[in-house]
Amino acid sequence: MIITTNEKIIRKLLRNKYQKQYPNAIIRDEFTSLGLNTRNDLFLVDDSIIISFEIKSNRDTLKRLRSQITEYKTYSSMVVIALDIKHVKKFEKDFEDLVDDNLTVYVYHDYELINYIDGIPKEFPNLLNLLWSSELLLFREGLKGRSKLPKSSIASKKMINAVFSQEEISQISKYLFVKRLKDEPHKSKIKKYKPDIKDDDIKDLILEHQERFTKYLKEM
Repeated sequence: MIITTNEKIIRKLLRNKYQKQYPNAIIRDEFTSLGLNTRNDLFLVDDSIIISFEIKSNRDTLKRLRSQITEYKTYSSMVVIALDIKHVKKFEKDFEDLVDDNLTVYVYHDYELINYIDGIPKEFPNLLNLLWSSELLLFREGLKGRSKLPKSSIASKKMINAVFSQEEISQISKYLFVKRLKDEPHKSKIKKYKPDIKDDDIKDLILEHQERFTKYLKEM
């Protein structure tokens, strides 16, 4: 007997529920990024929150769930798991140690998502490690002497952490990441996304660091 997967039903219920809760949010299917070992079933980005979703349907196992939750937590305000009811006992037995304040769990049964664990989002995470190398280059946009610095991601991150405060890094990274999700043609092979900065406040913030940047170049 072939059992039909209920993954699409669960996905639709999650998308509808969270799009209603966050009407201005961007929600993407199957999100991943360079440097990540996992892929979100759904990924939500709003001005104040990032949510990673993992669906475990009636045809799935929980074999990879530990590594998925662990990695999602590194760049998400909250992780949301939707389990088919068949997985509840195993989840309780094997994953209790991963339950924290920022984890929400739903149980799917009879075409409904039942609240099982309610999480509370933490503050918006620092997204520097999810930026592309071309986006990292924008941290030196408009600065004099930028051509003297190698264009590798390693060189860019080293400079960024030396010149900018953690709060500034979070602010600029958030702008670049959210802008990409808004502007990038989803799964399009026709147009290649080219990151840029349109926000004058972000441009000014970078230019304010000319003196620190010049000093950094001299000390390299």
